[in-house]
Amino acid sequence: MIIQNDIICIADFNGYFKKINPVASEILGYSEEELLSRPFTDFVHPDDLKLTEVEAASHLKGESAYYFENRYISKSGKIIWFAWSSSSSPEERLIFAVAKDITEKKKLEVLLNKSNRLSGVGSWE
Repeated sequence: MIIQNDIICIADFNGYFKKINPVASEILGYSEEELLSRPFTDFVHPDDLKLTEVEAASHLKGESAYYFENRYISKSGKIIWFAWSSSSSPEERLIFAVAKDITEKKKLEVLLNKSNRLSGVGSWE
């Protein structure tokens, strides 16, 4: 189910967003023009660049990325986690994608992992 807080976009096989809904600008802080005029990899966190390139390349082969996660860097420098679902049309050389902001979920996972490690300190065997 798509919620109005999800990014909905179309990208081409050259690595540019062709269309993107206003939610992307709201979340990332870039204008629509900025998002459309630069390769989408310009916005991806450097540690997730390789994964993102592999996922994008899979579309060249006609494969769909049913789910993958990566981080984008907002205009203010904030790191935003996205969960992506996408499919492609090799004939049109386009990728159709939906991204959900999962930043809060990722923060909670980090807290859970920390608390699990801390709870092991001083435990009995």
